[in-house]
Amino acid sequence: MKIFGWQVDHSGCFHYRLRLPFDQLRAQGHDAFYGADLARVDLDGVDVVVGQRVTLPGPSRWWQAEARRGNRLLVYETDDDLAHIDPGNTAALAFLAPDLQANYRRNLAVAGLVTVSTDHLAEVISEFTTAPVVVLPNRIPRWLTEHEPTRRTDVVTVGWAGSTSHAVDWEEVSGAVRRFVLRNPGTELHTFGMHHTAAGRRSQVHGATHAAWVNTRHSPWEKNLNSFFRALDFHVGLAPLRPSVFNRSKSAVKALEYAALGIPVVASNTGPYPGFVRDGETGYLVDRPHEWDGALRALLFESLRAEMGAAARAEAKKHLVEDHARDWADAYEKAR
Repeated sequence: MKIFGWQVDHSGCFHYRLRLPFDQLRAQGHDAFYGADLARVDLDGVDVVVGQRVTLPGPSRWWQAEARRGNRLLVYETDDDLAHIDPGNTAALAFLAPDLQANYRRNLAVAGLVTVSTDHLAEVISEFTTAPVVVLPNRIPRWLTEHEPTRRTDVVTVGWAGSTSHAVDWEEVSGAVRRFVLRNPGTELHTFGMHHTAAGRRSQVHGATHAAWVNTRHSPWEKNLNSFFRALDFHVGLAPLRPSVFNRSKSAVKALEYAALGIPVVASNTGPYPGFVRDGETGYLVDRPHEWDGALRALLFESLRAEMGAAARAEAKKHLVEDHARDWADAYEKAR
């Protein structure tokens, strides 16, 4: 069986949904490869095409024509609920205009198989297709669970990484984290991605101007995700998530990344996190705004961080791509 993964970009979604499993499949002897430019790909002998979030007009025309030909299995791969995008996620809403939303539904409808990352997303997707919908959870590479982050020894670093699409999620925790850093000498906040802590930044959600942040560092995204993981120097990781229809389909990959690195997490008690984080053992789950401060203060104790980090890493080792890559091939083989 020859498998081609048609990537939509070079984001973290591509990393988890195509690169990691396909690289591991190839290492295990399978004929699997991926690329973004279909015009440069030789599809002769390809049995399975896995299309990642096919929505644009040109790719959609190819997808529909290929479905009519019926020469190979078309697998629609998606790890987000594109039918219920949050109003605050302006970037995604601008990209997924109504005509692209229509393409999304049409392309799902003609797929021979759909693969998703969570059970809830599978339920949502089942409304748009009669094809089998298979849950293939996000997995991590073994090396990540063996890597020891380089951390500062003079402060406790609380960290978070998020793009513009997570602005509404950051609003859930920003006030509590700012107060925590102000009130606890010897702590700092380190953020990656969007500069949510920039002085004078206006909220994307409420339009209010925030006071200047202190004791913070900011790093831009690393182009290579493995380089990003090696740059994470958190003692405690944050995983805020605003309750919403869209976020119900999210995976717990943020908490999984922290866990793999032995970093205890403080996460919103919503969406995927209650199913992964063991409250009080591998991190803390938070329901109300004031609970963020209590959880972070508890994790100022090095011994507790070490205990929770070790438990989190042990949990992460159950989710290695090396142990689960075969699940991808099995799903394709069964659907052919």
